[in-house]
Amino acid sequence: MHTGIDLKVLTDFTEKDLKYYDIVEEALRANKFTNIYEEDWVYEELACILARDFEWQVANFKGYMTKGMDLRLFMELRKSALISTWDEEFYKKHTDASIAEVKKIRTEFLAPHYMDYEDRDWQLYLVIGKAWGGGYSEHIDFDFDYLGFLKDTPRGYQREDYLVECMKKYTHYDMNGREIENPINIHDVIALYGIVDDLNEVWWSKIIG
Repeated sequence: MHTGIDLKVLTDFTEKDLKYYDIVEEALRANKFTNIYEEDWVYEELACILARDFEWQVANFKGYMTKGMDLRLFMELRKSALISTWDEEFYKKHTDASIAEVKKIRTEFLAPHYMDYEDRDWQLYLVIGKAWGGGYSEHIDFDFDYLGFLKDTPRGYQREDYLVECMKKYTHYDMNGREIENPINIHDVIALYGIVDDLNEVWWSKIIG
C-alpha cells in the first residue's frame, strides 16, 4: 500500500530546508525504505538528487514518498513526478499501483504525445528535458540501478546512455535500416541546439534543415 503522488505536496516548495541534502537525508532515513543498500553514501547521493529536484522547484519528494516503501517503487513514482504535468487525474492513478502498473500509466499518458513511446529511460529523459530545459535536465539522475542504490539490481546491469540511444534511433541508420558509417554525434548537436524537443522525425528535420 502506498499513497501514490499527492499533487498538492509535490508542488509545495515552502519548506525551504529541503534544498539541503542533510535535511533530506534525515527524512529518507526516517522513511525506512526497503530494497535499499544501507550505506551512508547511498543516502547522501540520493538526498543530493532529491534536494536538487526541490531547489529547482520541479518536485517535492514528500509528495510521492510513503513510509516503508520499496525504493524501486519510489524511483518509478519519481519518474512520473518529474514529468510535472500537474494533471491531477494522472497522479491519482498511481495510488497503490504496482511498479508495472506505474510504468503502464506513464506509457498510456505519454504515448499519444510522443511517437513510439515505450517508457525507456532515454525517452523519459527527453520528455523531462522538454518540460524543464537544459538547466535542470542536463544531469538528470533517475536510474537507481546504475547508481547502486537498489538491492535487486540484475547481475550485469548496464545503464543506457540516453543520448546515444536517441542517436541510434535517429542518426545511426538510413531509411532502409542500414547502419550509417559515420553517424552524427548527438552530444554535439545537443550542445549546439539545446535539449531535444520531440521524439519523432519532425525534430530531426529542424536540426538538419
